[in-house]
Amino acid sequence: MQTAEQKICPRCKNAFCCRADAIESCDCASVVLSDATRRFLAASNFDCLCVNCLKDLNQRFELLADKQFPKRGKDPLIEGFHYY
Repeated sequence: MQTAEQKICPRCKNAFCCRADAIESCDCASVVLSDATRRFLAASNFDCLCVNCLKDLNQRFELLADKQFPKRGKDPLIEGFHYY
């Protein structure tokens, strides 16, 4: 029998159900992550994230795909992308 574990998303603090015991049934399996998002998550300290946060991160990395980190004094930093 599969069980869902109630978790709190470490990013947004909302409650969600995690199905790590049956990952194919978990809501997070419905999100197709970009390579950049996967690399970020692998390097982060996040455990499970809710679907909304996974989608948001994916979207942010898509928006950043054509942007380079600003050179000193050239381009401004973008709040929410380069810093919080």
